[in-house]
Amino acid sequence: MKKLFKFGLAVLFSVSVFSMNFTDVSAEPEQDMKQVQKVKLTEEQKRELDTLYKEMLKTKKQIIMKYEEFGVISSEKADKKMEWMEKHYEMMKENDFIPKKRHHHKKYGKDEKTAQ
Repeated sequence: MKKLFKFGLAVLFSVSVFSMNFTDVSAEPEQDMKQVQKVKLTEEQKRELDTLYKEMLKTKKQIIMKYEEFGVISSEKADKKMEWMEKHYEMMKENDFIPKKRHHHKKYGKDEKTAQ
């Protein structure tokens, strides 16, 4: 009797798990990004975003300089970080401050070359 009860519970659990609605959650952000790509900003909106990005860049540079001053990071690392931030700002400016979809070359933690 106990075996039959345990078997019934196992079957009930299995049926309930397999009957759940499994959806692909990753599809929604992709749709959102497609919607963002279609938007065209006005010159005023671009100027406003440019001002905000410049303020953010200035603040981040101050933070990096403080880390360098306190000895948390080296001068070389600080320079590389600031250079990357400048390049990122220029890229955003070229793209009219509309974020582009990121292309991930790694799947499941493996590089495509090593997966083959």
